Amino acid sequence: YKPYVKKNIDKIEKIQIMATKIIHYRCFNKGKKFSYKEVLKTLELKSLQERRLINDLVLYHKIIHNLVRINPRSKPVVRRLRSRISIYSEVCKNTIRYNSFFVRMPRIYTKLPSEITTSPSSIFTFKQNLSNMNLSNFLT
Repeated sequence: YKPYVKKNIDKIEKIQIMATKIIHYRCFNKGKKFSYKEVLKTLELKSLQERRLINDLVLYHKIIHNLVRINPRSKPVVRRLRSRISIYSEVCKNTIRYNSFFVRMPRIYTKLPSEITTSPSSIFTFKQNLSNMNLSNFLT
């Protein structure tokens, strides 16, 4: 499930905020109040939305490199051009379809640096590279 409406994203994120603050309070608190970002940094976590994006990108990377078997009709059209990957996706007017996995992911994946997307690295390396990137501009 990938919410795309801001109020739904906020509702789900609030649950993680509460849970991480409880854990932080019980393990690290010294009577101070900490912001959510400080709590995430202390617990070495990323926001729920960012983790979801990383997992979606890893799955999409596996699909493009034929590491996951899917229905051929669902598979994206991929063309390799020198140092870039060109991915074609359908044009959508419907909001629900526009935010679906196979329409949303090409828009994001093609904006990633070519060193990450074209390198024949392992999935672990790809995921590590994504974790080290600032993905905030890809979040809704």
